[in-house]
Amino acid sequence: MPIHSQFNLKKALALYKEAAEADPRLYEAALFAGNTEFKMKNYDEACIWYAKAIAANPDRETAYRNWGDALMQKGEQKTARSKFVDAVIAEPYTKASWVGLQQWADASHARLASPPITLPKQAVPDEKGNVNVTVDPSSTGSPALGAWLVYSTQPMMWRSTEFKKHYPNETVYRHSLAEEAESLRSVILVVKEQVVKEQKIPEDKLDPTLKSLIALDKDGMLECWILLNGADQGIAQDYAAYRATHRERLHAYVDKYVIHFS
Repeated sequence: MPIHSQFNLKKALALYKEAAEADPRLYEAALFAGNTEFKMKNYDEACIWYAKAIAANPDRETAYRNWGDALMQKGEQKTARSKFVDAVIAEPYTKASWVGLQQWADASHARLASPPITLPKQAVPDEKGNVNVTVDPSSTGSPALGAWLVYSTQPMMWRSTEFKKHYPNETVYRHSLAEEAESLRSVILVVKEQVVKEQKIPEDKLDPTLKSLIALDKDGMLECWILLNGADQGIAQDYAAYRATHRERLHAYVDKYVIHFS
């Protein structure tokens, strides 16, 4: 249990500062110092300590979220929003990461919603290795049926050859970011060539899923959607590597595609 919940806040703060100064890599020392300053309503000082915690470990969400809370107390909603988004980017697969952003949205008359994308099930082999491709009856007659058939059959190729090419150090197949991105871009290519060009159906007349996928790909944010809003356990394993080189893009994705104002 953190010291500040048991003893005098000033004494606790002194101990946290001492620990943080002795080793700036101690995330909890800086975090708890910030929390203590927050309890004392010293919000500027709390922000300084949260920044130090983030410097120690930028891939944990708590300091970002608490920093956002401190900024909200100061009436700095715009800057607070950025910190709450940073919390999501740090750890998107935990519920706590989204709490601060949701509270900010509620207070700012905004709403959180991912792009309206609904994907069909992909083919998976049964116990004997046989693969059955099923088509949603509601999609029969859809101009994009061919594109979704391509998407549904992609896992067969990835299981047999492609996964080993992309992930040579992994011995067991898993659903991956590379596979999903390639599969969805195959859909987009077929739609643009067969539906938009050949059938003369304008992009703005496509269904919400296809319009969203095309827009995301055009913005270079298809992987962001996959990782933040369309990930399964396999895909989630690729998140840290992507975040390491695309943190700003992930942040921009949340700002543009997840946060909405009425």
